[in-house]
Amino acid sequence: MTTILPVAPMQAQVFTALRTVLLGLVAPPFSGKASIAGTVLTITSVTAGAVETGMEMSANGLNPGTFVQEFITGTGGTGTYRLSEAPLQDLPANTIITGGCDIVRGQVNRVASPNAPNYMVYWPGTMRRLSTNVDKTIDSKFAGAIADNILTVSQVAWGDIKVGARVFGVGVAAGTRIVALGTGTGGNGTYRVAPGGQTIAAQTLSAGNKNMGQSVEMRIQIDVHGPSAYQNAMLISTIFRDETGVAAFDATGYDVTPLHADDPRQIAFTNDQQQFEERWVVDACVQINSVVSVPQQFADSVVVGLIPVDVVYPP
Repeated sequence: MTTILPVAPMQAQVFTALRTVLLGLVAPPFSGKASIAGTVLTITSVTAGAVETGMEMSANGLNPGTFVQEFITGTGGTGTYRLSEAPLQDLPANTIITGGCDIVRGQVNRVASPNAPNYMVYWPGTMRRLSTNVDKTIDSKFAGAIADNILTVSQVAWGDIKVGARVFGVGVAAGTRIVALGTGTGGNGTYRVAPGGQTIAAQTLSAGNKNMGQSVEMRIQIDVHGPSAYQNAMLISTIFRDETGVAAFDATGYDVTPLHADDPRQIAFTNDQQQFEERWVVDACVQINSVVSVPQQFADSVVVGLIPVDVVYPP
């Protein structure tokens, strides 16, 4: 049995959906150069991101928990902003300043801790089956011919022709599948197939498949770091139990749905300077409807006959 399409959605797509939703809850990371005089922040250059009101800022000499209170002349980039409090002493020009919340995946080698004052690290955990398989068969019948590695479809009786589908027909090499679109996009036109080197005269062909769906629950550990760790952890645990979270995941375009999140837990974290940092841990659960597709042949008609058992299979 040959799988003609990968499991969908892929793990990378699940994590893309998760990161997109989490970034929608918090201010995205910002970095740049600035000076501070009293409560006035003057940003002279931006390396990445944009400033937002309520964004927590971090710099050498700036008190933890200091956030942007209002815009003065700036609108997200260079300009002046009002901070919630002044540092103990003014900070000079070209001071490196960061803000917002960065989000990275764990279990990736040589990835340094983000520079943002607040950040999250998500770790893939367990997967648990939620139901038995739900199978769906998709038949495609068409008239076509193959010259080398090009399939030319002249008429489609039913169904759509898709990349990855296995092609069946008299004389067609075993394992032939559609690897790329040509002028066709599901109907009449050309398609590239593999293996090449075939000469198949015009005839009736098919490209059916069966989709096997499995619903699973994936548990993802989200480590929430920084001065705003408590608030951000509460955002996650709340949004994962609300319809708003369902809509947010749906907007990513991936078949991932939030189920629930466990209560946040405060677990001490020791950084590379052997200093304790605040960290809250949330176990978030999402439902993934994984689909595996395999080739499936169909019959146009069935001939029913009788077999005299005593004659064909004598006692």
